[in-house]
Amino acid sequence: MIHPNELPNGYELIKPLGHGGNAKVVHVRYDKQEYALKLLDNYKDPNSPTSKRFVNEIRALQLLHNDVGVMRVINKNLPEQPTKADRPWFTMPVSTPIADALQESHSLRSCVEAVADVANTLVRLKELNVGHRDIKPDNLFQLNGRWLIGDFGLATFSNSIEGVTEQEGRPLGSRQFMAPEMSTNAVNASPFPADVWSLAKTLWSLATSNPFPSYLTFDLLNDGLAAYGIDDPRTHLIDRLLERATVRTPDDRISMEDFANELQQWLRLDNHPPTKLEVGDLASRMRILIRPTIDKKLSTAASIDSAREMMDAIGPRFVKLRESLATEYGAKLSDTGYVNEVSFGDSGFVFQFCDLNKRDGLACREAYFTINATSPATYQLRCTVMIQVMPDLQHHLYAQLVTNANGKQNIFWEAQRTVPHGMPQEQAFLNELIDKIIQNIRPALVSFNELIESYEK
Repeated sequence: MIHPNELPNGYELIKPLGHGGNAKVVHVRYDKQEYALKLLDNYKDPNSPTSKRFVNEIRALQLLHNDVGVMRVINKNLPEQPTKADRPWFTMPVSTPIADALQESHSLRSCVEAVADVANTLVRLKELNVGHRDIKPDNLFQLNGRWLIGDFGLATFSNSIEGVTEQEGRPLGSRQFMAPEMSTNAVNASPFPADVWSLAKTLWSLATSNPFPSYLTFDLLNDGLAAYGIDDPRTHLIDRLLERATVRTPDDRISMEDFANELQQWLRLDNHPPTKLEVGDLASRMRILIRPTIDKKLSTAASIDSAREMMDAIGPRFVKLRESLATEYGAKLSDTGYVNEVSFGDSGFVFQFCDLNKRDGLACREAYFTINATSPATYQLRCTVMIQVMPDLQHHLYAQLVTNANGKQNIFWEAQRTVPHGMPQEQAFLNELIDKIIQNIRPALVSFNELIESYEK
């Protein structure tokens, strides 16, 4: 607790804001303006680790004063011979702790947006050879819509104070958010992989609303986000990222640049407008029968399992497509069941998920629907999206719209790409393929009707 008499002359106490290991932070008023004032506790010994960290923080904030993602110093006082009446202090803007700022609109996306912004700031700091070494929710804030990093007492940079690490073998930082190397070799360890570890733990803590993450590497069984009631079909992508960001060996850990990039890729995945189709005038010739049946029996091998997850993730978009078409045509939906090969009955839509091991490669995950008509010739319009697992474990992504009249096939549209499995870019490209299919379905249906008309004349 702070007494008003401890404040610098002219500063009026509004309320306490916090009390860390080195200083007290209070909300104050000075000359009709409000600030957050940080006041050093142990002011008597300028050579103590706490005094050095206080000076180190001010130096770091002044060095980075032009960065929009770093807390700003407004006024400061660093006397050469501190006394009780003349103690070291500095003021900052009054900001909101990140956990409080996220509480009102808490979601996995809002947490990822905030942490992605912090990650981008840490990338810029890394380019300046500045390592923070104490990333945790208590040191992150929101001000005027921006996410800020504060408390640079343990930071390393070109002009940082010697001695803030104290001694080799002594832990550095908060236990729950501290990288392993910071607990055993803080003097010599690189700060940059440590910041990645701490930011990953911070993201987990914010997403789960749990202030005490495990100090061990990420364990999918115990730490997976879905187990904490987070309802997002893409939690597995964040889980994998947290796993790579908390590898125990610093050199094997994902870089801050890649960590920031993958968070941005994840955020882009759901920026897709609702599916809207205008095919009502084509409905008189066909009926719709679309229903996905998903094979849960893929191999447990990592790449094949990843292919299943990718196809499952885009399943809801096919369901939207099915429902939109069904609404337009007024058709009833029913489940066609699992099939190993294509078969056709009455004219109409059929929607199937099918695992085909007949193709080249280890496995092929394919989603398709067909539109069939017999009068008396046989016609077909087939829409396919496919992930083929190749021998090198990369995924070959493929989509096409094909028309067929009595065995004569014509590719109306197709697109393909080969990508590493399990990356956000793969999900993004799959969504692009579905966007392209949606854009091309109406022209394909028009072409299909024209094909039938030409054969029926």
